[in-house]
Amino acid sequence: MPIITKQVAQQLHNVESVEVLQSFHYRDWYIINVNTHVSDEGYLFYKGDPSKNNYLTILAGAYTKDDERFVLKSIQDGKAKGIPKALARCIAWHVTKGQSQ
Repeated sequence: MPIITKQVAQQLHNVESVEVLQSFHYRDWYIINVNTHVSDEGYLFYKGDPSKNNYLTILAGAYTKDDERFVLKSIQDGKAKGIPKALARCIAWHVTKGQSQ
């Protein structure tokens, strides 16, 4: 996704560039895992095309496999309200159990 990295960096203010590590897309929702090289990696949540919309919220930090329910609730009840349940479950699993711990 090299086309949107400039827009994402601008949205994050005071970040010169971002490296897109992964992206997830379902219906009109996008989640982009980015590394800014100045802070923790984060998952940016978008409703609509990331090159045309600002992110709604960021999920960042370290989570354990026991945090899956907490992360899912945070996603669904937070600023990503309305996100499709399948995508929210996918990301909650991914950040808690799908990566090397």
